[in-house]
Amino acid sequence: MSILALFISVFLELLQDGTAAITETWDIDCTSGTEIYLVRKNLGDIEIYDFAVSDNGSAFVLEDGWNTKRSLEQKAGRCGMQEIYGGYELCWGIGSYGHHSYVVSYKMSNAVKSLNDYDALHLQPVSPGLNPVPDEVTVTVKAPVKLGESNSLIWGFGYRGSVTYTSDGCVRFSNDGGSFEDCSIISLIRFDKGIFDSPSVLDRDFSEILEKAQEGDDFEEDDGPAIAAFLSAILASVLLIFGIAGLLHRKRMEDVLGCNVKDIDWCRDIPFEGDIL
Repeated sequence: MSILALFISVFLELLQDGTAAITETWDIDCTSGTEIYLVRKNLGDIEIYDFAVSDNGSAFVLEDGWNTKRSLEQKAGRCGMQEIYGGYELCWGIGSYGHHSYVVSYKMSNAVKSLNDYDALHLQPVSPGLNPVPDEVTVTVKAPVKLGESNSLIWGFGYRGSVTYTSDGCVRFSNDGGSFEDCSIISLIRFDKGIFDSPSVLDRDFSEILEKAQEGDDFEEDDGPAIAAFLSAILASVLLIFGIAGLLHRKRMEDVLGCNVKDIDWCRDIPFEGDIL
C-alpha cells in the first residue's frame, strides 16, 4: 500500500486491574492497496478484545476473523482480527483512496505486570517495519493516578526521540520529528506498589525487566566503542588468516627443500658445484 503521509497518535489508558485501553488515530493519505493492519505479537497472558475501527466518525462492521483475499470495495467499512503465530493482526479496509482519519480502539488485558518489588508496563504500542515510514509518532500513557518521578520511572526504547512526563501526569513517547525508519516504540514504566491491582504476577524483580529491555536497545552514545570493537575483531581475523597462510607456506617450502628457508645461504654462483639436479 502506498501512503503519502502518515501521522500516528496512540493514547494508552491503564486501568486499575492492569488492562490497557488503547485508542490509535491514523491520519493518512492512501493512494493504493486495500487494507491496513497492526501486528501484536509476544503477548504472553495478554488478551486483545473490544476491537473497533471508525473513519471520520463512521463505525466499521466487526467481522469474525478477516479474509485478506478481497477487493478494495469488499473490505470497505469492515475490520477484523486475524490470528498469526504468537499473536494477532488487527485489520481494516482503507475503503477508498485519499485522506482518512482512522480511529482504532482495543483493549489488552494484563498489560501491567505485578513484580516482586514494583509493578511495570513493558509494551510495544508501535511495531517496527511500518511502510511507509511515519512522519510523526506519539504514544501517551495515562494511569489511574498522575505519574511523576515520585511514583514512577520511565524508559523508551527502539526509536530516536524522547520520553517525558507531561504537565497533566501522563507519560509521552515521541519521535520528535526525527526519522522513524527501522524504528518502533517500546514503553517501559516502573510503578510504585499500590497504583495497580493486576492479576498478572511475575516472580521477578524490576531490575530483570530493565536489563532485558536494555539488551535490545541501541544506545547512540555507545556506538563508538561498539564500532571500535567490531573493527578490532576484523583486524584480528585478517592477521590470523595471514598468519595461518604464512605457516602453511613455510611448511610447504620445508617439504620441498628439506630444510627451513632461513637455513639456506644465498650466493651469486650456481650452488652445489654446478650440479643443479
